[in-house]
Amino acid sequence: MRTPTSVGCASIVLALLLTAPGRANIGPKWWGDRAAEPLGLKDVAITRETLTIDLRPLADVQPLKVEAIYHLNNAGPARTIELFFLTGVSGVRDFMVRLDDRLLESRELPRKKWPGTEDELPLNWQPPADMPGIDSDNSRSHIYRRPGEQVVLAFFVELPPGRSVLSAHYSAKAYGEDEDYPTVTWQFPYILAPAREWGSFGELDVTVYLPEAWQANSNPALEREGGVLHGHFATLPADCLALAVRQPMGPELQQKMQQTVWAYVGLYAFMVISGSVLCWWAGRLLGWILARMTSSCSSLWGVPSALLMPVGWAAALLESRQLVWEGILGVLAGQEAPYFHERFFLLGLGTLWLIVLALPLGFVLTSGGFRLSLQRSQRRKTARTIDKAAASV
Repeated sequence: MRTPTSVGCASIVLALLLTAPGRANIGPKWWGDRAAEPLGLKDVAITRETLTIDLRPLADVQPLKVEAIYHLNNAGPARTIELFFLTGVSGVRDFMVRLDDRLLESRELPRKKWPGTEDELPLNWQPPADMPGIDSDNSRSHIYRRPGEQVVLAFFVELPPGRSVLSAHYSAKAYGEDEDYPTVTWQFPYILAPAREWGSFGELDVTVYLPEAWQANSNPALEREGGVLHGHFATLPADCLALAVRQPMGPELQQKMQQTVWAYVGLYAFMVISGSVLCWWAGRLLGWILARMTSSCSSLWGVPSALLMPVGWAAALLESRQLVWEGILGVLAGQEAPYFHERFFLLGLGTLWLIVLALPLGFVLTSGGFRLSLQRSQRRKTARTIDKAAASV
């Protein structure tokens, strides 16, 4: 998912081309021109497409679900053709395609066999450079910078004369985009352009289910009713249906975030203060214990002990920083924006400086407590020796 995650991601569209039985996928040359006309499809029309996209699983950072139903009309005789489903992104799973009620076998095409140019698919078959966001209708998208992640699935279909229904079901990931907002903007492109390769295209009905109370935007625009987006188009409205959704930072989530931040900042401050106190008293305790040994042994043990405690304090500070970060991410439950960590840059920088200071300060505190215990023990021993000498006189 950055993604991650990263939580990301796909759109899949009925695409196109070609060929009568026994012929190669696009003829003897698959790059350059696309053999002009898609053989075997000029007499086949898509009278209506019903597209349903369920984005509700994104609330749990799970793959979204897509169902595309194509009502076909074959004006010619029965024929066997190969069709392609083109994905706008990667992460496609559980792909199933049916003609009427019969399940068809599908396979993923290696990149070198994709229809299109030598290096990539036709430009209008790729996700657009500018995807809609929540705060902007045109935002530069990470999807466009990763066109090689697209997936092309192929399957053969025995198309009968007259009317039939072709349906596809699959789950896919969405891409996470950062709009300088705490929560991620999920983007999902559904490529429509390949449908232009058919004899004709009729109506398009689009239904998009949204997570509860989430913000949403789309291009072309869809009408919203509660948690559902609807669209009806007399023909293909664009080369791509681009969707963007985001969990808003409502009052409840903001309050929970503030409470979590202050709670963990308090824990962090406690670790800073308690670490210094612990270094001091650990040195005192160690000095008291070693004072009962020979003075030479006590001196030898003093240096490593004075080094060990500051290292432990620095490690505790680093772990506290990790606990703070995990606690904050726990509030967002996987919905954090890809660059959300940059908002806490000072936390990481402050931890680094505290660790740098903790090492010498911890050494001074531990060794100081250690020496103080030794000195006090030595004075007590001297006093007891004097008292014994006085008593014996």
